[in-house]
Amino acid sequence: MDNVYAIFADNNGKVREKLENNFIASQNPLYIGIILKPSHGAWIRMSRAKTVVLEMEGKPGEFSIPYRIEVGENSIFFLKPREDA
Repeated sequence: MDNVYAIFADNNGKVREKLENNFIASQNPLYIGIILKPSHGAWIRMSRAKTVVLEMEGKPGEFSIPYRIEVGENSIFFLKPREDA
């Protein structure tokens, strides 16, 4: 998927970070996988969060982060649309 961004609240407003390594892990139910290396920025914010706002194709949506696995030097976060959003 092209142009996927995570939007995080910050003291100075909102931070928008592009998520380059993403994939559709499942169509039904929808799960999106995000591969990140441990570092500052999106990895820190997502590892502490239970939900995240993703902007895909210019449209924001709220996603929960039910799973995270460690694979070598990477973390894979699995996101699904919030059911109560």
